[in-house]
Amino acid sequence: MSRSKLGLVAVVCCLPLAAGIIGCSSDSQSAGAGGDGGSGGGGPKSCAEAASVGVRECIGLVNDAWATCYADDNAPCASDNANVGAALSGLQADLEASCSDGEFLSLSVDALVGRLQNSCRSEADSIAWRTYGGPHGA
Repeated sequence: MSRSKLGLVAVVCCLPLAAGIIGCSSDSQSAGAGGDGGSGGGGPKSCAEAASVGVRECIGLVNDAWATCYADDNAPCASDNANVGAALSGLQADLEASCSDGEFLSLSVDALVGRLQNSCRSEADSIAWRTYGGPHGA
């Protein structure tokens, strides 16, 4: 194989790896950490990043709400629990600030918010039910 073809093969093979590494970061700002409900660090997030970070943070916050309900009341959270509502509202605010219609899987912002709020609630509920003995904490 000629030298130029070998170099081209090396570039083509390594480019996806390099692109993946560049996109990875352990920096707390890129992970959306922050004391203000997950709005993270310095600057606007992409829609995909807002969706990923937002759902992860939402699930954590709803899990915390479930733990508090069981610790304080020995019962599941009420359907109108303020902490659960705040987690879902925070997710909605992050998505509305970072996304536009059609930017994420061709969904409108409202559809994306609905799907990801449902995902957040469903995952957190599932974890709580497995931890505390079913949806009734039996």
